[in-house]
Amino acid sequence: MADAVTGTSTSYWTNWADNKTAPTSYDQSLGKDAFLKLLVAQLKYQDPQNPADSTQFMSQTAQFTLVERMDQMLTTSQAQSAIGLVGRQVSWNNALGVEQKGLVTGVSISGGKAVLEVGSEKVAVDSVIRVTTAPAATK
Repeated sequence: MADAVTGTSTSYWTNWADNKTAPTSYDQSLGKDAFLKLLVAQLKYQDPQNPADSTQFMSQTAQFTLVERMDQMLTTSQAQSAIGLVGRQVSWNNALGVEQKGLVTGVSISGGKAVLEVGSEKVAVDSVIRVTTAPAATK
């Protein structure tokens, strides 16, 4: 967008980078959906007299593919790590900061993140503070 005072062209992202502060009305992280929307908008509104460089487009597409693969690998890695906790006792802090503990009986994936099933509780893997072997069953 053009600056009315100086007549220079500035972009939202340049201003954001210069100020080093994240905009308050936007999420601070752009996901793959936002990346695709930006890429499509770039292609849709490009100047027909000065089209986008095909090598730049291919580079952006490759970057998107790489980010998507890394996201898939992270989800898979988290799930594998969480599965390794089944049958183990874990400790975590609840919303009040009180330490809880219990036996992991299952794992589910919710929103791309591994969630441990501990009794009736659902515990995010990244909130676990300690893992121990399960206490031996008494006869």
